[in-house]
Amino acid sequence: MLSSSNQRKKDMKIEKKSVKVKGYRKTHNFTIERSSLAGHTFIAILKNDNPILKCTPKEFVKFKKFFIDYE
Repeated sequence: MLSSSNQRKKDMKIEKKSVKVKGYRKTHNFTIERSSLAGHTFIAILKNDNPILKCTPKEFVKFKKFFIDYE
């Protein structure tokens, strides 16, 4: 039988997408991570594996729109 911590890890789903961006001095790795657990979904934006933003999908839509409008 699985313990409760192992059961939680099994139920948690994580999707990741990464891209490398060349800056002035060095290359940065940006990752968007979508995690779902117990009916709740959260999105995290990571820069070089450090969290920059953690939010819900509804708030992430606002953030995406910010970049689309900037273009």
